[in-house]
Amino acid sequence: MNIQKNIRLIRSLMSSHRLDAFYISGTDDYLNEYVPQEDAHLYALSGFSGSTGEILLTQQKLYLFVDGRYHEQADTQCDPSLVHIVKCDLKSPLTQALEENIKSLGLKTLGFISSRLSIYQYRKWKSICRLVPIDTNPLGVTLPTPGRVSFLDSTFSGKHWTEKVQNLVGENQVLFCSKLDALSWALNLRGFQLPYHAVVKARGLLSRRRVCLFVPEDSSLEKAVSDSFRIVRHNNESYPASLSEEIRSLSQEEIIYDPRTTPVLEAKLIG
Repeated sequence: MNIQKNIRLIRSLMSSHRLDAFYISGTDDYLNEYVPQEDAHLYALSGFSGSTGEILLTQQKLYLFVDGRYHEQADTQCDPSLVHIVKCDLKSPLTQALEENIKSLGLKTLGFISSRLSIYQYRKWKSICRLVPIDTNPLGVTLPTPGRVSFLDSTFSGKHWTEKVQNLVGENQVLFCSKLDALSWALNLRGFQLPYHAVVKARGLLSRRRVCLFVPEDSSLEKAVSDSFRIVRHNNESYPASLSEEIRSLSQEEIIYDPRTTPVLEAKLIG
């Protein structure tokens, strides 16, 4: 890993888009907190390997925001000549401290990777500066998808997935869900596709008539899973087009989502 090279890469992107700063979240493309190190942008830009943190990068300085659990770890792992550590307490979210920093620095334009910021946070920040979504991932890597996706035994799931979906959505409604634990729970799926997690790496469009699952192209699925859902396999580049096509087929239905767990990328496509 070359931290200085990664920082130069993002600053070059900032220059080409005329951005004052760039926001880097601690999550992955599913807004999941626990990210494999190879896909962790915090680590790629600062060397910090904690699960929670935020980065604000300007042309002059890289600010790493961490709460009280990670002060000592950040001091140990980060090069002070490259990273300015902002030590926050546990009483308020890191995004609030970052927002105050945006204001105090007088930043007017802020770039971000659209798959790694929730539409909820976007709506909060757009009142303080101009936000510029970047739909590609300049630090993106393609990781293999481990595990085999299967249904949880009914002894443990309590309710069949069809009953859960019936309770989640109304008639003529479609729920978009990219929150991994919520989707895995709703559909009674298990996959162990992230370190230390039993979740399935997938996004879903859930209705009373059909469930469409978007899964990485190398995902291994049990036949019962493939037979139960419409499966759309994709890579990082083809996913937006695949989701857009499916959304167009649902023009007569209302698509709903949770703003706190839905990335800007998907919210823009849903409209």
